[in-house]
Amino acid sequence: MALVVAAALLGPIYANAAIVTYDFTVTGTSGPDTGDVASGTLSFDNSILSGPSGFIDGPQLSQFNFSWDGVNYNQSTANTGELSTYPAGYLSSLLICGSFSSPTCPMTAGTHNFSLSLGIDYTASGTVYSGTFEYASPSSTQNFFDGTVVWGPAPVPLPATIWLMLGGLGAFGALAQKKRAA
Repeated sequence: MALVVAAALLGPIYANAAIVTYDFTVTGTSGPDTGDVASGTLSFDNSILSGPSGFIDGPQLSQFNFSWDGVNYNQSTANTGELSTYPAGYLSSLLICGSFSSPTCPMTAGTHNFSLSLGIDYTASGTVYSGTFEYASPSSTQNFFDGTVVWGPAPVPLPATIWLMLGGLGAFGALAQKKRAA
């Protein structure tokens, strides 16, 4: 009986999902925006990764901030085309577009569309983040241009309480040192 009560109390603690955030930086490598650099962030609820491996279509972003060629995109104006997972529930790739038409992000000349394709490989030597960027430009009749992407998990700041805890441990250390000296 006690085991059932403990499982009921502790179970929900481990079932909670977390919002994961990634930072990315895009550099235009061809077309009218060659050399332009823009940074952004994206977030999603990692509980969507808990299902079987495969593709998850549709809007999945809880937060998206990115500006390119004078256009600001957010989670309501950008589309999560696809999110794919490995069998263990790890993210393997993410496709975000200004306009998504399954299974691709169509690039049409004369528009502000973009495609941000992000991939993750888990290797014995570490996690490798890779990505590609394509964009259309309203000032060109060419369908799309290329760019590079550098991305990875956003740094997690230490909570303010950690400094209080460290201060308290330092005070205990000082008291112990004072007692030892007396």
